[in-house]
Amino acid sequence: MARKRPRSEIETIALFSALLAYGKVEMFLSIIRRVAEICDYSLRELVWCPPRSWRWPAYRFATGADLCALARAIVVVSELPGGLLAVFRRGWLHTRNIWEGIKALRENLLDVVPATDHTPGLRHLLPAVGASAAKRWMLFLRWMVRRDDGVDLGLWKEISPSALILPLDRHILTLARDFGWTHRQSASRRAAEEITAVLRRFDPLDPVRYDFALCHMGISGDCRHGRDPDACRRCRFRSTCRRGNGTSFKRGKRGRGSCE
Repeated sequence: MARKRPRSEIETIALFSALLAYGKVEMFLSIIRRVAEICDYSLRELVWCPPRSWRWPAYRFATGADLCALARAIVVVSELPGGLLAVFRRGWLHTRNIWEGIKALRENLLDVVPATDHTPGLRHLLPAVGASAAKRWMLFLRWMVRRDDGVDLGLWKEISPSALILPLDRHILTLARDFGWTHRQSASRRAAEEITAVLRRFDPLDPVRYDFALCHMGISGDCRHGRDPDACRRCRFRSTCRRGNGTSFKRGKRGRGSCE
């Protein structure tokens, strides 16, 4: 029987996983699986007592040293009184604004890393909260805050799901533009807030509940964003999508269908 893991173990591996969630899914999943297998999901043990044969893998813009510094920072902050949640709450409580909570958490993670280790790779792993949609941070918060439904974990019960912002990437932005939920061209903070505001009309208490379904429309191949006329004809959302409702298709330069 699998042991019941303390909240801190789950939080640390969840945050580490979320911050690596960029690029091709199979690539970052392979890194996360390697880390999870070697440490049995206890990031603390891997940071402080790594096996002799263990070498942190590099991933895209980050070196193995960057991944090690990230993991160590997460573990150190998780061992502060109240853990990651307490750090997040210090920023969030002043305004009930999750952007401020993320900012506080990021600053604390960087503070425990020596300045000499603040490399471009580490900073990419810990993206600043500004004009961007902060997709990886929002993904982590979704896992922590939404109730345990087999996808999310529901560990941070002090934060209401109604405060969450959709983890926005280019695929969901394209879907949102097709549905008329936003007209913004980039996956920005304002675009994420606009799209989340639309989803709140469907469920004011839990607007991000739709994220998993929207994301998997692309992962499953059901939505090709107008590049496949047959897929558009079969789509259940055709009547509400600008690509599928009253559009015509033309052949692209490489012979693929495109929508105009």
